[in-house]
Amino acid sequence: MKIRRVPPLLLCAFAAHAQRFLGGRRPARPAVNVVALAIVTGSTSMFVAPVAAFRRAGTTVDPRENSRAKALVTGGTNAISKKPMYVGMVGLLVAPAVSQRSVRAAVSVLAFAVWIDRVQTPEESHLPAHQTRGDLGRARAVGLRPVGSRPVSPER
Repeated sequence: MKIRRVPPLLLCAFAAHAQRFLGGRRPARPAVNVVALAIVTGSTSMFVAPVAAFRRAGTTVDPRENSRAKALVTGGTNAISKKPMYVGMVGLLVAPAVSQRSVRAAVSVLAFAVWIDRVQTPEESHLPAHQTRGDLGRARAVGLRPVGSRPVSPER
């Protein structure tokens, strides 16, 4: 089953573009930019690490196409968060709002986060390939194998 939704990365890019118009420009402050850089660094890790893990496992990162999923990735950042790529995308949107010191720029972050939480993720959760990481029985029923350093138990 394919979800007919806009790819999350495209939504993130749209939200980032909207920030440029909403945020305005304030003079740079080095301390604020250091904080923004730290947010970018952590967010990039949360976004890139699971993509690499999915590639190593030979499975898709596209949440809209569950028929191509071949593995249930449970290690790395997926052991911390069910959707670490979305956490990374939100962080990448938070960093410019912090750097601009703009509440208005944070509006696009909020809009993106609400869309992902209320629209995108619930639809993905209805797909067999995107069950919670603790639901090993359902994952195996659709032919997914757990991949990662963290054991997955069906009791969760």
